[in-house]
Amino acid sequence: MKRLPKLFVDQRPRDRVADLIEEGIDVAIRVGELADSRLLSRRLAPHRLCAFASQIYLEQRGTPQHPDDHIHHDRLNFRFQSAGQALRWPFQIGGRAVDLTPNAGGVADFSDAVAAILVAGGIGISLS
Repeated sequence: MKRLPKLFVDQRPRDRVADLIEEGIDVAIRVGELADSRLLSRRLAPHRLCAFASQIYLEQRGTPQHPDDHIHHDRLNFRFQSAGQALRWPFQIGGRAVDLTPNAGGVADFSDAVAAILVAGGIGISLS
């Protein structure tokens, strides 16, 4: 802002997909593929999903070593606000991609809520 004093920054962190044109947003950072053909995009960096759990949970229940181990753990999943669908958990097993949609003990459609529950040692394991 020192370098560009006329620049106005309006941060809107959220999990819903904003209509950039309708809302008059000039620049956005999004994760995933561009669905709206009216927009231009440039890849900033690769994105990977990882499984997370609190240290307390892992000490009590153990650390899964393989995607099949997740059936023995409590899970929290993320639900996309735009589609209402649960996040599929992608894993690489022996060089092949496998997507799992876990039976979760809870679901949230706000990623900050998922992170807060995990940090508190709550429900168990989630993807982010």
